[in-house]
Amino acid sequence: MAPVVAGPGASPLAQEASPAASAATGGDLPRGVTPERVASAIAQIPDLATTLLEQSGVPGMAVSVVYDDEVVYSGGFGVRNKETGEAVNADTVFLLASVSKPIAATVVSAVVGDGEISWDTRMADLDPGFALHEAWPTQQVTLADLFAHRSGLKDHGGDVLEDLGYGRDEIIHRLRYLAPQYSFRDGYAYTNFGLTAAAEAVARSLGATWEDLSAERLYAPLGMTRTSSLLADYEAQENRAIPHIRAGGAWVVAPVLRNPDPQSPAGGASSTVIDVAKWLRLQLGQGMYDRQEVIPPAALAPMHRPQAFSRIPGDPARDRTGFYGLGLNVSFTDDGAVQWGHSGAFALGAGTAVFMLPGSGFGIVALSNAPGPGAPEALCLSVLDLVTTGAVSRDWQALIESIVAAGAEEAEYSTGT
Repeated sequence: MAPVVAGPGASPLAQEASPAASAATGGDLPRGVTPERVASAIAQIPDLATTLLEQSGVPGMAVSVVYDDEVVYSGGFGVRNKETGEAVNADTVFLLASVSKPIAATVVSAVVGDGEISWDTRMADLDPGFALHEAWPTQQVTLADLFAHRSGLKDHGGDVLEDLGYGRDEIIHRLRYLAPQYSFRDGYAYTNFGLTAAAEAVARSLGATWEDLSAERLYAPLGMTRTSSLLADYEAQENRAIPHIRAGGAWVVAPVLRNPDPQSPAGGASSTVIDVAKWLRLQLGQGMYDRQEVIPPAALAPMHRPQAFSRIPGDPARDRTGFYGLGLNVSFTDDGAVQWGHSGAFALGAGTAVFMLPGSGFGIVALSNAPGPGAPEALCLSVLDLVTTGAVSRDWQALIESIVAAGAEEAEYSTGT
């Protein structure tokens, strides 16, 4: 399949579903990813993206699609800065927010592949100064425990300290003062700084900084030349998406730039959809990239296995269980196919999503410069519908907005004026 590169000038397509897609809604066509469905889906991406930006008000978004070890689509839509009107394209650099987590897990997988450490290596062996609230978990907690959010650390523990301006080392040190939310390995609580502590311990055990290690072990081998784990590198990019926030009922340029460096492994990477597509190829290739083994499959595989229950169904007969691997959500589609993915968001201006169907060799990434809610996820899920069934199953944007509204009112921010 020949690659498609689209941009703001791409011709819009009709919004109506094709007759084949309409028939698929009624179940007349078999489910499953085919080259024809992928081609049809990517032809509809410009229209889907434009509609989502109009509905959500999100200023800009970029999208890339991988299928059968090829990048078959890359495009940009909207603007990277509402004040200047500069257009988003496939080379625009975005803040990745929590999509940084599966990328960090990939970096650690590369180190695991060397054989010096394993995912079951204890933090006590890598960083004897690291401590949790209780002695037994401190002695036993492993890299996998922290990357799977099953260490017992409190949900988002340490984030408030980051908001107050504390640095990475101090926040990691102070995690020991947090009483556990769950018993060790007995629950799931999403923690940016637990994962960051594990990644930092791996880097320091090799005498490296996390920023240098991620560049050396992942970005350079894959040719991800516009990807970094340091905010200063993002700021140095001329073609970068400026974060926007909701204020006074409209999206405006964020008055301050959020500094995610303290939690860089968990949320501090920046990249383009073209670069993230290279990472998608590596993941879907089980560690192979351009016919070369970058990471041994056995070292990468634990990322993809359920390591913790991220969501316990309220009604087991109807609700779906959620799983978390190592830095990656692991789930199943309606037909039982394995699905990997992760989303990310900064209240101060980023919304991101990646999804993969490893059994079909399909992956998609969508990056935006506003927290949404849900435009990147809605785009990805709509495309996943198209490639598996031929039709979009529901209004994903409306569904995501209703879920967000049920949890909390949408945040409004003051520009200080």
